[in-house]
Amino acid sequence: MTEQALPQESAYQRAEAGARTVVLSAGLGVMAFFVGGILMSGLSVTVAERFGAVHSTTLAFIAGWVYQRLWLWLVLPGFAWAVARFRPVRPLLFAIGAAACGEAFDVVMALAMGDAELVFADNVDVVARVVTFVFGVWVVTRAIDAGQADAALAQVEADAFAAKQRAEYAEFLARAEAGPQVSSPPPPAPPPSSSAS
Repeated sequence: MTEQALPQESAYQRAEAGARTVVLSAGLGVMAFFVGGILMSGLSVTVAERFGAVHSTTLAFIAGWVYQRLWLWLVLPGFAWAVARFRPVRPLLFAIGAAACGEAFDVVMALAMGDAELVFADNVDVVARVVTFVFGVWVVTRAIDAGQADAALAQVEADAFAAKQRAEYAEFLARAEAGPQVSSPPPPAPPPSSSAS
């Protein structure tokens, strides 16, 4: 008997799945930006209270960009890893989409607050923004790869456990069908013959 072919996804279904992925990546990018902003505020206050003000211009420049990129280097990779554990995504496209949405929201927020000079005025800051963004996309891509590898390993372990369970159940059924192995009792001894007197 021939096996029936699996139904192919229609163009509408593929477009719908792609749209859901785009919305998910955009939402994660914006959410990561907000969570990273909260972490940045708390971490900057803690570091300032413990170590005081940073007098070196170079260190202040580096620390400022590390604070600004917590959402892209730490929060968003964590979100992307979790998504990759349960949903198949294209690592590079998903990372670029999520990072670009978070970055766009950052720029829009700066423009809305009248801080356009912090985004475009200094060429060094523009280069730093681009370099740190590209590095962040790479970090997110690696996190997605790690999440997919962990998901594949978990699937292999689950399949092995399921195969073991099926083998044990099949053995149990075989024993149940065979029934208990009870040894038959020996036949009774013949009665003694009476001799004529």
